[in-house]
Amino acid sequence: DLSQDGTKLVSGGSDNKVRLWNLRTQEAELVLEGHSDYVEDVLFTRDMKRIISCSHDSQIKVWSIQNGTEDFSFKGHTDRVLTLCLA
Repeated sequence: DLSQDGTKLVSGGSDNKVRLWNLRTQEAELVLEGHSDYVEDVLFTRDMKRIISCSHDSQIKVWSIQNGTEDFSFKGHTDRVLTLCLA
């Protein structure tokens, strides 16, 4: 997901990590660890204060960008969570 101002990119992958990238420096500003399987989808909240991720570990996690920590973890799915959408 690309930030609204176009300066940040958030990604997830097969290393089970979520990364927040600075597009100017092309370096990861944050590496968020907590999923135990492939991170399938990631997005920014509208206020740009959090990142939401979903994974093949059946969990959805909400991360604080400011603190670089996990705020919430939703554990209710019985199989992989493949996509996220904010309404």
